[in-house]
Amino acid sequence: MQLLIQLLVMCLGVIATLFNFHSASPTLVILAVVVLLVFIKAVYYVKPSERRVLISALDGTTRTLDTGIHWAPNPFMIEQNPAHSSWRVFKRFPEAGTRLHIDPKPTQVHTSDSISATADVSLDCVVRDWAVGSLIKDQSGCIHTRACTTVNQWLTEQMSEIPAHSCTYGHLNQRLNSPEQLDSLNAMLASAFTYLQAVKVVIDPNGIALAPSWVRQRDEIHQKRQLLEEQEKVLAKEVVLARMERTKQQEENQFTLAAERQRTEHEIERSKLELQAEIDAAAARADSELLKMKAKHELQDARELERMKKLVSNGLTQEQYCRLALAQVHFDAMAQTQGVKYLSVPPHLLGLSPMAFNHDANEEGYQHVPSGPS
Repeated sequence: MQLLIQLLVMCLGVIATLFNFHSASPTLVILAVVVLLVFIKAVYYVKPSERRVLISALDGTTRTLDTGIHWAPNPFMIEQNPAHSSWRVFKRFPEAGTRLHIDPKPTQVHTSDSISATADVSLDCVVRDWAVGSLIKDQSGCIHTRACTTVNQWLTEQMSEIPAHSCTYGHLNQRLNSPEQLDSLNAMLASAFTYLQAVKVVIDPNGIALAPSWVRQRDEIHQKRQLLEEQEKVLAKEVVLARMERTKQQEENQFTLAAERQRTEHEIERSKLELQAEIDAAAARADSELLKMKAKHELQDARELERMKKLVSNGLTQEQYCRLALAQVHFDAMAQTQGVKYLSVPPHLLGLSPMAFNHDANEEGYQHVPSGPS
């Protein structure tokens, strides 16, 4: 650029010098101006990240000028205007590797669960290498329009695989910018002859607008779900408190049962000891009564033996004594019975003989009375 400016300054200086000399011919001055104009027209300056395209008016040959200053002295080379090419929206011919930003219009999409939505994304991309021949053949087309259409088609396909509840900014940003999805987008861009390669998909603010009715219904569901979750938390706390209360009550019951069991065991032990003491006392009393009865029976036996001896010594036979003792037993048995009628029977029917009972102050006894007619 500085070299071009220096050349222009030199040419202007030469022309000014020629005009200052009155002796210079007008033809020479005109020739110098024409040379200067031809020189200026043959010099092309290309800005960074741009290209300039020259087309020959004679044979249609093309020449592409990259960044920098170029000398093209062919007067039949006509520069192609970007406004009349497929790059018209960008107002320039971008060089390969140039980063461009494409912002398609919002498009209508549907999620995998048939919820309608409006999607609005933009695309950061780089320019792939393109040829001038394809540019000339595609003058009526528009790369920007084709790219926007392709991006919206790709976006529609991607959204049809995602449920509505997953259409969040983070999830969509991660999914749309995955290597696999970018590869599929670049393949579609290449097949549409856009000469663009996607680098990043940018979701615009409020870029995903789901159906208002579904959003309202989802909000209501979320509110009910949050209310249910809060109720579940309250119920869970109540359950925990109830469980703790039951545990406490069970511990109290177990403590009461343990105390009652211990008290019952003590009562049983004390009852056992009291019962054992009563049994021992009863056994002692029984032994004492038994000894008393034994002594009484021995005394009675001794008395009965003595009385039997006296009766036998008084003339009573042993058989008669046995019968008399048997009669005594029967008499005692009859005396102990109640509600029984008794009949008197003569003694001789029982095998007894009349006897007389003699009793004095010193002794008692029976005296045999012979049987005979009275």
